[in-house]
Order: sequence, then C-alpha cells, then structure tokens
Amino acid sequence: DSICMTHRFFKRRLHAGSPPFSHIALTLLVAGLAAHLGLALNAPLPWMIGPLLASAALAMSGGPATSRTPFRNAGQWVIAVALGLYFTPQVVALIVRLSVGGAARA
Repeated sequence: DSICMTHRFFKRRLHAGSPPFSHIALTLLVAGLAAHLGLALNAPLPWMIGPLLASAALAMSGGPATSRTPFRNAGQWVIAVALGLYFTPQVVALIVRLSVGGAARA
C-alpha cells in the first residue's frame, strides 16, 4: 500500500508543473513560423535565430511561451553539437594563438 501511495505522489509531482499542451503547441508554432520567415528573408541561421527571437518576443509580450524540460534539453543538445562541429583542430589552434597573442599585447 505504501508503494502505491509513493508511486501516486511522484506521478502527481511529475505532472504538476507541466505546462498545458496548448501553450507548448503555440510556442512551437510561433517558432516554426519564425524559422520559415528567416528562411524567406535569407537570414543567417534562420532555424536558430528566428525561433529564438520569436519565442523571446512571445514571452516578453506576456504570451504563453513554454517548453517542457526534455524538449529544452534536446534543443540545447542539438545546438551544442552543431556548434561543436566547427571546432576543428585548426580552429582551436587559432583561438589559442589569438587569445595568447591578445593577452600578450594587453
């Protein structure tokens, strides 16, 4: 019986703070439209900058810009991998050389 009570407690706690699906769907819709707008405008990184600016504007205007933690974690992982692909040994060497050179001139 105590195991069932514990299970119900954690199940309730897990779903208690979840935002409504409609808020998540609206945020994803706004982000997707912003990405397509960025593509149409030939903006740099339209699939990252467009949704970032649109969801920030939605949140600052008081709109229901929400996400669930697994979605946010997955998005951060995708961005980290995409940025990490540019860090070749040559780029790291250049960063070290510029940072050491910049520190020596300061």
